[in-house]
Amino acid sequence: MMHRNPVMFRNCGWFPGLIIGLLLIGLIIYGIYRILDNRKINSNEVTSSKQALAILDERYARGELEEDEYKKMKNNLTQK
Repeated sequence: MMHRNPVMFRNCGWFPGLIIGLLLIGLIIYGIYRILDNRKINSNEVTSSKQALAILDERYARGELEEDEYKKMKNNLTQK
């Protein structure tokens, strides 16, 4: 009994497998890039939040802000 190839891949040889393999490798690389890029964004948000709190603390220490104003601003910065 003779094995029949599907019409779509008849006489294509190794080419469809190569394309599918390259697409899979590309998707894996893209996924790794997105995960690493997302980590970098999250770490920047934490750093900027800490900087904002430090500035707020300095302004309160210098007497630029009243206590209730300071607490309100600090509450806004620490909420997610």
